Amino acid sequence: LLGGGMGARRALGLGVALALLAAANVVAEGLAITGRDFVKMHPTFAEQWPLVLGAMGANGQVLTWAAMLALLALPFLAEARQGRRTGQ
Repeated sequence: LLGGGMGARRALGLGVALALLAAANVVAEGLAITGRDFVKMHPTFAEQWPLVLGAMGANGQVLTWAAMLALLALPFLAEARQGRRTGQ
């Protein structure tokens, strides 16, 4: 990957970072939904969380972007795993 190997440690770091960004992308979108008006209309957490989870699941664009980030992480994680096996 990337012209001759970057080392298992760097590949693992990039792979984990991309995977965490995929999860953070979905969580950040959920937090963005909870604006001032939303909190006024649904003041308790028990009212908020089903609506936030439903909106996060219904947002196909954000879920697609998160899936793409997770997919981009796979080659880096594979290189890190291969590097560990060969001792690099």
